[in-house]
Amino acid sequence: MLTCLRIRDLAIIDQLEVELGPGLNVVTGETGAGKSIIVDALELVLGAKGKAELVRTGAPQAEIEALFDVGDDEELKTRLAEVGLQSESEAGARAAEGEIVIRRVLFANGRTRAYVNGRMASAQQLSELVRGLADISSQHEHHTLSNPTTHLGYLDAFAGLSVQREAAAKAYVVVKQAHETLRDFEARVSDRTQREDILRYQIREIDEVGPRAGEELELSEQRDRLKHADTLMRLAGDAAETLYERDGSVSEALAQVALHVLEAARLDTSLIELAQQLEGVRTQLEEAARELGRYTRSVHADPETLTGVEERLHALQKLKRKYRQFAESGVWPEST
Repeated sequence: MLTCLRIRDLAIIDQLEVELGPGLNVVTGETGAGKSIIVDALELVLGAKGKAELVRTGAPQAEIEALFDVGDDEELKTRLAEVGLQSESEAGARAAEGEIVIRRVLFANGRTRAYVNGRMASAQQLSELVRGLADISSQHEHHTLSNPTTHLGYLDAFAGLSVQREAAAKAYVVVKQAHETLRDFEARVSDRTQREDILRYQIREIDEVGPRAGEELELSEQRDRLKHADTLMRLAGDAAETLYERDGSVSEALAQVALHVLEAARLDTSLIELAQQLEGVRTQLEEAARELGRYTRSVHADPETLTGVEERLHALQKLKRKYRQFAESGVWPEST
């Protein structure tokens, strides 16, 4: 309830203080006496936009102060704290006593400042705070009285249900928090279920391919042998013949050299060790030639096997690109 309104240097008003009591208060006067200025002053207190022309001519600024008795309006006190205007200072003490003082300063350049219980307030804070403090109604304006969202508040106040309303509001907050907690839990369960489905699909996809450590390297080597089988057989076969199989081979020439050195060793015993070394080299060459022969016989072109190896490599590489974290560690997940 508005109990006092103080105006200074607003329009034609030099200084004015209006005391209002409980019940109906009537302000009367002739046209031009300044009744509407009182309404303008109250509108400024309630957050209306300031106009430079409202400042009294010659004055640097206009000031309006309004004292409201909010009684036991806990909702309004809570709103005061929420907008950051509650404190342990005189402002906080005044609010605790059920009073709120709003001061609005209008400068000659049109700028304004607002103070609540002595503390500076922003336009947003003032707008939040003044809701429900006062209502200005006229035949040309529609305010909270016609706003359906305020009707329940009026009805509860008329029925004296403030305590029950507060209890219901607290219960609603508890239920709402519980609902949000449940919804968050259900979302996390759903996310976990989806994650498990994805992991099961990934494990099944990996199991279908069945990779094993080192397999890609083995297959790459096998693919190269199969792709170049003809070249490998030709080169290995030529090497085996050159070392041992053809007339005038390296092994045959080395055997002749070793024989000459052995005969020389009969005349000079210092050559015996060299003759033995040559004989050992000849033996190693013959063994290498036999290995080359076996290798040549083991290598053969097989287009069907080559196709299978390349398909397997493609499947492994595709899996490797998709699940790089497993491929780099070399440890693939196993199904349970």
